[in-house]
Amino acid sequence: MRATPQLVPVSEWTTARLHLDDADRVAVVGLLGAVVQSVTPTARAGEFDVVLGSVAGRIALPSGVVLDVASRRISTADLLHLLRVTGRFPSLHHAGATPGGAGAGVVDVLALSLAREVDGLVAAGLAKEYVTRRLDRPPYGGVLDVREHLGRRMARADQLVTRVRRLTTDTPRHQQLAAALAALHRSGLREVAERAVLRSTAAMGPVSPTSLSASALRALVGTHRLGRYDAALELAITVAQAQELDLGGAGLRSSSLLFALPQVWEDAVALWACGQHPGRRVVQQHPFAVTDGREITARADVVVLDDDGRVERLLDAKYKRLGSTPSAADVYQMVTYCHRLGLRRASLVHPASDGPLVTRVVSIGDVDVETIQLPATAVTPAGADGVAPAAPAPSRSL
Repeated sequence: MRATPQLVPVSEWTTARLHLDDADRVAVVGLLGAVVQSVTPTARAGEFDVVLGSVAGRIALPSGVVLDVASRRISTADLLHLLRVTGRFPSLHHAGATPGGAGAGVVDVLALSLAREVDGLVAAGLAKEYVTRRLDRPPYGGVLDVREHLGRRMARADQLVTRVRRLTTDTPRHQQLAAALAALHRSGLREVAERAVLRSTAAMGPVSPTSLSASALRALVGTHRLGRYDAALELAITVAQAQELDLGGAGLRSSSLLFALPQVWEDAVALWACGQHPGRRVVQQHPFAVTDGREITARADVVVLDDDGRVERLLDAKYKRLGSTPSAADVYQMVTYCHRLGLRRASLVHPASDGPLVTRVVSIGDVDVETIQLPATAVTPAGADGVAPAAPAPSRSL
């Protein structure tokens, strides 16, 4: 087992003073515009002031230093709650709490959860499938692969090729789960999570290496007749999304597992809107024209549609703390959106640390802009099936 990584706690939009060697500096600079907002050298050699954007999770640097990135606006406990209820971080399907103490971050809890799901699958017996394999050396089995033998091998007697079906646990389902565990291992885990991931990986036995893919994982969900793999696959999807985060066009290193916090908050607001409007359809990223000639278009974060498909409520997910009054830019945005969508009211929804829901209203002409401070505990799974993204979500990490 490798040594416990050197975890450096940092927060989004806070300057972190870090010692970076050449390899670390290249890695951090490669994230500029996507995750890292700025890298500024200080007066001391090898020391830099680094500011990260609105993300949470882990960035493992080549030197072994792991940046443990926390949200300033949502506590780790509230973030875990939102990830669970929005479907990005499924609850465990069996009893027993996942260890989350000793300062464990969201990636550690995710690793422990996936390891526990995999352990449960191993204990119940990994599902086997028939896989067709091609054999081009003795001992041969199966039947002659006529196309390969006559085509590419030109019917040479010394290049016989056969195809055989074998029952194995080395299947795409297990390959993807192993890839998810490997991605978590690379992210730099605390000792308890590290041990759990290594144990679960070994328990699965040998599987062929493959690239972790959220789309491949989604295609596997629901395919097992008993559905017992779905919880583990959904957790692996979360890992894949966390690894694929691309906020500004620059791809992340495979050792980074991050959540795009504005997207998590938008999902939470959409889920809350479902609970507020039972029976209605809630849509994220709803497109509409801003100008009469449709030269300029926009997307509303969350809208509620009536039975005829018309927008009856507009909500804008603002992943930032609310001051004494909403910002002028946010108010102008909502007034414009209301004018184009034919509404008289819009809601700006901000995260709140705790306490009850707080609502205030400002009026601009005939438009009311409502500001809502929404605590994470007010978001529940009820009505989640009503959320319908208008377009595929962008690639992103945990």
